[in-house]
Amino acid sequence: MVKASPLKWTILRFSDVPHIALRKAQPIMFEIRPDTRFEVIHPYDLGLALSNALQCEAIWGKVWLIGGGPTCQITYDEYLGRLLTAMGIGPLPAEAFTTEEYCTDWLDTEESQRLLHYQRASYNDIVNEVATLLGWRRYFMPLVRPFARRAMLKLSPYWQKRHNGA
Repeated sequence: MVKASPLKWTILRFSDVPHIALRKAQPIMFEIRPDTRFEVIHPYDLGLALSNALQCEAIWGKVWLIGGGPTCQITYDEYLGRLLTAMGIGPLPAEAFTTEEYCTDWLDTEESQRLLHYQRASYNDIVNEVATLLGWRRYFMPLVRPFARRAMLKLSPYWQKRHNGA
């Protein structure tokens, strides 16, 4: 409908935009297969892409992919494992995750980057920012790590089925 309308239009499709925050684990985190190709973009880079898009006449009448680019293209296992390691928890076992396909992949952002000049942060930058948020709590992580891992794994229906006979 948007494409068929007489209005001036563009569509921007984003990769995953992680919260740069310490968050509670959620059961949905186990619904992506570990080997799934996954791309993220730093929230500030996304904001820059949107801002630059407002000033770029060349974007109109097209669909654009907006993602972090090659330095933000990883597997879901690497994505989650590196974040959890930065928080002192460490990666979770693959058997805690689904084996079903998940609809995501790396994006071809070469053209959007050429026009909008927005990709600045790498996945390493995102991980480092999250790790910094842990602050003084990082000294206590070795003590709470087993409890945090156990609590997370309890959220996984796949882990529960394999280890509790459910």
